[in-house]
Amino acid sequence: MIKMIVSDLDGTLLTEHREILSKDKESILNAKKNGIDISIASGRMDVEINEVFNIMGVKGHRISQNGAFVYSKDGQRIYGNPFSTENVINIYGFLTTHVKERVTLYSENTGFVSNSSQLRSEDEHRLFFPIKVEPDLLKMVENGLEVSKISVYSQNTDSLKEIQKQVEEAFSNVADSFISDPSCLDIMPKNINKGKGIEAIMNALNIAPEEMICIGDSFNDISMFNLTPHSYVMSQSEDTVKQYAAHEINYVHEALEDILK
Repeated sequence: MIKMIVSDLDGTLLTEHREILSKDKESILNAKKNGIDISIASGRMDVEINEVFNIMGVKGHRISQNGAFVYSKDGQRIYGNPFSTENVINIYGFLTTHVKERVTLYSENTGFVSNSSQLRSEDEHRLFFPIKVEPDLLKMVENGLEVSKISVYSQNTDSLKEIQKQVEEAFSNVADSFISDPSCLDIMPKNINKGKGIEAIMNALNIAPEEMICIGDSFNDISMFNLTPHSYVMSQSEDTVKQYAAHEINYVHEALEDILK
């Protein structure tokens, strides 16, 4: 019997305009009524995931920033894993020196850029909370700002893959990186990923791999695909991502209807 459903947000449950398809929402509510726990695992901040749950009118487990922070459906923090100050300064310095693309630093619930030219108009439609402009951003890090994710944005996925290669060559001992969206590269503390976050919830609830399903669309979802035989990948995903999932779907509700039969 399935006890937990885990879904990614962008490109999976959430449209580019922060909307949830009515049929997907209906299927999630139906699963909840059948006693199945709902979890969201996303590269987004925890406050954004919480906002999505509020929109659906349900409570669920929250795995934010690709597993950097994990909360139970009751709001209990299971763990949080930010970068060390030294690693943030080194990685941020490398990126701002070597790449032209926009770099954003994220604390648990806030995103920061160093100047207003790095803000994008499309962020107003995609994000639930605005990015803050902080000219003395590096000084804030030196003074104790906890950074849990560093993101690089570009409309060119191939460019992001090249930046990812550079980051991995320079910082493989302290950081991992994932293409979380065709226009976004996420850089995370070492050994932090969605799979680790979901495992923490599975252990807390005594859920076996065959008792959960996961749904996603990108490279940062592979770690959760590897947790269960019931993995679903979106049809628009890259072929490399698709090979890690057991099933291919067009909409979230297709996976939920499949397991509720």
